[in-house]
Amino acid sequence: MDIITIKYWVNGDGDISDTSHLSLSSGGAGGASKLTSSDTLIIDENSGGGVPTGFDLWAWGYNSNGAVGDGTTTDRHSPVQIGSSTWKLIVCSGGSSLGILNDDTLWGWGWNRYGAVGDGTTVNRLSPVQVGSSTWKSISVGGSHAILNDDTLWGWGQNNLGQVGDGTTTQRLSPVQIGSSTWKSISGGSSSSLGILNDDTLWAWGYNYYGQIGDGGTTTRLSPVQIGSSTWKSIDILASTSHCILNDDTLWAWGRNDYGQIGDGGTTERHSPVQIGSSTWKSVNGGEYGCLALLNDDTLWGWGRNSYGEIGDGTTTQRLSPVQIGSSTWKSIGISSQTSHAILNDDTLWGWGWNRYGAVGDGTTIDRHSPDQIGSSTWKSVAPGGGGHVLGGIE
Repeated sequence: MDIITIKYWVNGDGDISDTSHLSLSSGGAGGASKLTSSDTLIIDENSGGGVPTGFDLWAWGYNSNGAVGDGTTTDRHSPVQIGSSTWKLIVCSGGSSLGILNDDTLWGWGWNRYGAVGDGTTVNRLSPVQVGSSTWKSISVGGSHAILNDDTLWGWGQNNLGQVGDGTTTQRLSPVQIGSSTWKSISGGSSSSLGILNDDTLWAWGYNYYGQIGDGGTTTRLSPVQIGSSTWKSIDILASTSHCILNDDTLWAWGRNDYGQIGDGGTTERHSPVQIGSSTWKSVNGGEYGCLALLNDDTLWGWGRNSYGEIGDGTTTQRLSPVQIGSSTWKSIGISSQTSHAILNDDTLWGWGWNRYGAVGDGTTIDRHSPDQIGSSTWKSVAPGGGGHVLGGIE
């Protein structure tokens, strides 16, 4: 039986449904019972079981702990290429970086005082080093976590507040398994983490002073606890605020809110999920004090603290609810504590916000209050880190 992979389904009325990596053996996409002569299928370029193309790794910004990964501790004000390997996934936060190569091996570099790299040491790594010999499918760094190809969850690094999730407060210098469940996605903040099981239920653990776990209280959790009974499709936590998208595409948030980073129009701390507006959303990425998100129409919106222009609306005005950033359409977003990046639908990369160490990537150290294009290359991935450095992928 032949199986194809559908990237988009365009029905006869012109509506487009994103069905990325949905494998079909028969029938229609996007919930349709059958395809008609007026329907169009756009086939994923990686269908047929081929290996994804991957991308070359580039990095820039603050580098005193080697987070850029170029073998030095020199700050980089514009992108520099890191080695010649091809990568499929990159993340960074707080001075540390993780990446998965096209062969599914896991690599880490940068600040390693608490074992965030995961190589069994506390030695800062100035270039990527392999973490174990397993093969992996998903990663998150803040509290370091990764999902193996068998869908089991593993964590490592600082654990004084239970952020690893193994039921202890013991620092882990290399990956340890978290329970026996199977997981779909993971998002780790500096001291708290969120995860979605394969049944789409949401679980959280770690520090909970601001209610960022979302279980209605402020009790620190040393192992995962379920958050409500809803089913979810996307999760994000960086510092003390959580943002998640339900399976119905509505956006919900909770936790710290002193700068309006929740986005509900106020500054009241929330200990359980509250809905943000009534729109439907495609993706969300929260920084330490602000947030960026894409609506289902690919427009970009931001809210929260804006002292360095990190929201990107041309001002330094704090925003308590989402405001649109320009009129362009975007495909990928990322925000750290004070710097933001996004990839337009034409694959060009743009950055804005705090730029003291060159984190924007435009070759200067001038703060930018609205999106500024980074070079002329076309990009596949971008991952800003809370430590003032950024990773990006060029196909």
